[in-house]
This record gives sequence, structure tokens and C-alpha cells, in this order.
Amino acid sequence: MQPATDRAWRLRAALLLAGGFAFGAAVSLVNSVRALGPLAEVIGVGWSWAALAVLAAAVVGRRPVLIGTASLFLAVVGYYLVDALRGVYTMLDETHPSYLTDPANAPTYLSWSGLLFDIALWASAALVIGPPLSLAGAQLRRTDGLGLACRLVVPLGAAVEMFALRLPSALAFPPTSTAGIATMTSVGVAGVTAAVVLVVLHARRRRSVPRRTD
Repeated sequence: MQPATDRAWRLRAALLLAGGFAFGAAVSLVNSVRALGPLAEVIGVGWSWAALAVLAAAVVGRRPVLIGTASLFLAVVGYYLVDALRGVYTMLDETHPSYLTDPANAPTYLSWSGLLFDIALWASAALVIGPPLSLAGAQLRRTDGLGLACRLVVPLGAAVEMFALRLPSALAFPPTSTAGIATMTSVGVAGVTAAVVLVVLHARRRRSVPRRTD
């Protein structure tokens, strides 16, 4: 490989890895702002994290499984580190004498056990689901049925997550804001629409390919 091409790949890989970390950090920040609740239903849910690995693998070129999985792994790290900075893992020291008389002014500490447990749990999940998602991303440009199946991973994932999981839960266990319900519905509809468009385009492309005649 030419040195210039190798440098370009290294830069692209570095940007994708940094983007993964930034994505996780951004999701944590969005979750902390109540007014951005509908946005959290777009970027803070499973299908968008899956899309991160698929996109990174599709863009990077070489070593798609490594970069796609690493991007998802770093997104997990970024998410929980920002959570820690936001005070999610800051606990009151219940063993301090002042906790019994004035809990609000009791000393606090960072719950390293809770932070490290959550990072280990979800980072392990990223290492398990990252490779198959990355393999799908690496095949997006294929024009055959496998390529279509890989392109359907994200939109169908979004539709299933919204219509089969999140919306039923939100409707069964209120309160959920009207904006949140509308966002979930919109994401699900967008996923179904995107999937239909991809299937139609694939069918048209197949019909436009001249068939061999013996």
C-alpha cells in the first residue's frame, strides 16, 4: 500500500474512532436535558448505536470489523465517562455522621464500582454485537441479496425497536410526552419507509440488469 493511501486510511480510522467516542458523549449530554427528550428517542436508542458500527465499517474501507466494533466500544466509554462527569455516579456518603442529620450536605464520592460495572457490561455487549453489525456495514455496497439484507439492518431495526418495544411500553406505562410518542412513531415510520424504498430500488436495479441469453 502506498504511504499516502495508508496515511489517509489511518486518518479516516482515527476520525471514526473519535466520532464514536463523541457520539456516546453527545448521547449522555442529550439525556441530561429534559427539553431534548424527543431527540434522545432518536440518538439515544439501540438502532442508532447499531447504525454507528454499521456506518463506521462502511466508511473506513480496510479492517471494517475492527474499526466498526472499536467505534461502538468507544461510544460506550464516552457515554459513561460523561455520565460520571455529570454526577450520575456521584453518591452521598451514608456512613458519614452528617448524613443522618443533614443528608443534603453529606460528603459525596464517585461510585467507581457502579461506573466500571456499567462500562464493562455495555462494552462487552459492544464487543459481541459490534462484529456482526460491522460485517453488515462492510457489505452495504453489494448489489445482490446479501447487500440488500445488510442495508435493511438499520431501518428495520429502527422500525422493530419503535413499534414492537418502545411504543407499546410508552403507551402501557405512562406518562410519556406527546412529543416523545410522536418522535417514536416518526422514527418507526421512517424506518419502514426507508426499508420499502431500499427493496424497491433493489428490485428495479435487478430488473434493469440485462439477462444473459444462450
